[in-house]
Amino acid sequence: MVKTELSYNPYLMETVVKFNDQPPKINSIIEKYRDKKLQEWVDLLPQVFRDEMNGYGFDFYFSGTESDYELIKSSFKKAGVTDNEVAFFYKNELEEPVIKNKRIYDVFSWLDAHPNRRFDYKAFKDDNKEILDSPYSFITINGNKISSISLCDEKIDIENIDNVNELTTTDLTNTPIVMFIDSHDLNRNKRELRSIICRDDISSRQLFFCISAELNRPQIERIISDLGIHTPNIINDVNDAVISDYFEVYPLTEYITKVLGILKGTISKLQADVDEENEKSKIVNSGIHRKIDSLENDINTLKNADDLFNQRDNLIIPTEYVSSIKSFFFKISEWRKKKTKTTNMDEAIAMATEFNTMLDKFYSEFVAEIDSASVAKSAEIDQLFGKWFSDTKMDPDFEPTVDFNYEAKEYITPSLTEKFMDIKTEQYIVRKASLFDRLKNNADANNDKVMEVTYTYEAWRTLAVEEYGPICQRVIDNWTETLTKYYAVLANVYHNRIHQIIKQKTEEKQIVSKQLSQDEQLLQNDMDWLSQINDKLHLIERG
Repeated sequence: MVKTELSYNPYLMETVVKFNDQPPKINSIIEKYRDKKLQEWVDLLPQVFRDEMNGYGFDFYFSGTESDYELIKSSFKKAGVTDNEVAFFYKNELEEPVIKNKRIYDVFSWLDAHPNRRFDYKAFKDDNKEILDSPYSFITINGNKISSISLCDEKIDIENIDNVNELTTTDLTNTPIVMFIDSHDLNRNKRELRSIICRDDISSRQLFFCISAELNRPQIERIISDLGIHTPNIINDVNDAVISDYFEVYPLTEYITKVLGILKGTISKLQADVDEENEKSKIVNSGIHRKIDSLENDINTLKNADDLFNQRDNLIIPTEYVSSIKSFFFKISEWRKKKTKTTNMDEAIAMATEFNTMLDKFYSEFVAEIDSASVAKSAEIDQLFGKWFSDTKMDPDFEPTVDFNYEAKEYITPSLTEKFMDIKTEQYIVRKASLFDRLKNNADANNDKVMEVTYTYEAWRTLAVEEYGPICQRVIDNWTETLTKYYAVLANVYHNRIHQIIKQKTEEKQIVSKQLSQDEQLLQNDMDWLSQINDKLHLIERG
């Protein structure tokens, strides 16, 4: 099957699309959406990808947050695309905005606890006071003085507005706005709605409408629709989940992006100054610096390898899983395909027994195929992780010890012979006259009715799929869970070993650095500090 791939990082506003491992053509419509949030074009995504691929029938690999992954799958489902037409795979997982926001706070805590002579943290906070101190806005119109709201673990102060004209000069871009509609004056409602909805800095996504129970809700919704919002966000109160979802995708993510930008900008300037001084220092103390550079190269190589284990692709389930279960169902569909039914009891019993025996055989073959594919996948994982580690050229004798036990599960397969025999249709038919009756011209004999029992093989095949389908899926699910756990456990073993080596190399570097002058040691401390803050920012960007 052909392959498509979408990678979306909302914190860097980075969208990467590939079709069969190739970037889109220069005139591709994808370019139109590359700089937009995924949520703004996700409903168009199925059609865009279908047009690019000249139809469905492809695998879709996604890298990004889990919520965005579910959003994409939902968009295809709404478009009527089946799992047989597009198979989805979650490749690289990116942390959700709530987690990223906590990491931002961790960085600030770290900066408080680890001052650096080159970084004036107080001045940095003063220069960016507006972003750091009050990053979020939330507005209610006619909200009866609601003081605050909790969104994504953030306590947000609310600005209550009684007259929409107060907002004339306020920039409302991405600001959540809740309009409480409780007036029976329809003309007033229309005026207020129009003045907000028609603004260029407001989108329908950020508007939420809380309609009083005393009003004619369908009537108010029609007014909103007539003003251009055909599917308005109708809520019951400010704690509605739809507001929290919007806040996470827009204001919270926007804050993370802004903070990353100002931190990276400041740190990159410091990095340039330190690098320049370090180059001069290398000339004076070339021997010592060669040792330091070698150790730093080792540390960076280890960090890059650690990135692979931390940001590894999510486990892609063996394709044999899908092909094996399809093969199992195909074998069922092919059993006695040229026969439709029987009305002979003895033949029915023989066929039911035969089919039950064949199902046992088909299932055994299926389990053997799944087991074989799973063992092969575990060996593939071993090989891939081993290569990532061996490429560092550190500790070539390391053999990972994995504390992991596979628990094989035996599933009881049903005996369906009796159930097959229970699936039948019964009807009375006119008994065919015998030769004796016809010779005697026995009219009564021609009207005799007898019970005819019919056994339909297609009904048996349908029952077999219904009974064995869930069992086969449990076999697959068990192996999927097992491989996923093994994947994570083995990666963590390598991760821990890499961190041990990094710690050793760092200690060696500190010993070598002590041979430098006091000023040069301070310079090395600056470089170490920059390395740590850059690691933290990288984790927020890509983790």
